[in-house]
Amino acid sequence: ICLPFFGFFIALCTLHLLIFLFYRRQPANFHYSIFAFILAFAFGISAIAQTSPFPDFTIKINYYYLYFLPVLFLSLLTMIYTLFNFTYSLYFKICVALVLLFVVLNSFHIEFLLDTRPIWISILITIICFDCGYRVSRAVKQKKDGAWIIASGVIRFLWLIGVFFVIALINNGVHIQGFDLTGLLFITMAVLIILSIPLSMSIYLARDFARTNKNLSIQLDQVQVLSQQAIEQEREKQKILNEQNVLLEHQVAERTAELSEKNKEMTDSIRYAQRIQKALMSSKNLLDKNLPSYFVFFNPKDIVSGDFYWASVLANNHFAVVTADSTGHGVPGAFMSLLNISSLNEAINERRLT
Repeated sequence: ICLPFFGFFIALCTLHLLIFLFYRRQPANFHYSIFAFILAFAFGISAIAQTSPFPDFTIKINYYYLYFLPVLFLSLLTMIYTLFNFTYSLYFKICVALVLLFVVLNSFHIEFLLDTRPIWISILITIICFDCGYRVSRAVKQKKDGAWIIASGVIRFLWLIGVFFVIALINNGVHIQGFDLTGLLFITMAVLIILSIPLSMSIYLARDFARTNKNLSIQLDQVQVLSQQAIEQEREKQKILNEQNVLLEHQVAERTAELSEKNKEMTDSIRYAQRIQKALMSSKNLLDKNLPSYFVFFNPKDIVSGDFYWASVLANNHFAVVTADSTGHGVPGAFMSLLNISSLNEAINERRLT
């Protein structure tokens, strides 16, 4: 009977320890693996004690086997604190201190403790179970997630083990003579006591694991939807930008064409003004007749210029040559040069001011 339970709890211990190692955000798996390991160890020791051919070895194993009972219940209490995120209270610390004190004192084989050890173990277990029941009921009242699953297993465990202890105290132990009605009742109670907390804890952790996976799947779907929406938005944005770029390019082309047309018109106007300016300045024939050797260097920066040259034959057969720089440059300077040429024609050619 003990060996299948030993294998069952070793498997549970290994499974939840591996889950904790790969997903450490849920430390309850670690504490539950300790609880399952202590249960497995208790069943393993019991199996060895019942099959060992050495009486001394069996007596020693049974003596130290009782150590595990308070430690087992303490690990259960620790698991409940961790599972529901309770802060370790003073009561919990007292329970830990009492269990450690019990283990240390029993190591010295004090005669008084040897005679009353079952009573001390019962008291320790009762104290720890009281806090277990209180913490579970508080978790249910606070409506913590999954508290009712753990509560059902812990309450069933505590209730059955209380009944079991009462029967054991009344009958001075539990004696199973065979597979009669009483024997089957005791075996059924023992199995329910052993499996109540592991089953409820496994259901809770499996539910929590399934919900975590479900939430991750939902989040993954949401991420994919958001990613698809982001891609669509980016495509729409790119489409809008491309349309705007095409529109801007069209507007730029139109504006460039307008500016080119206006620039052509302005350039044509300025070139026409250049023709007028050159026509008013002295002709090549006049200079050739009156200057035996000369050259003209006239290279305006902006087509037309405020610089100009002018020549005229005077009344006394003298020849006058003027090179001048009018105020301004470009078109304004050219306008001033036309005014200045006009003034020279009037002053010298018409009024004969020499």
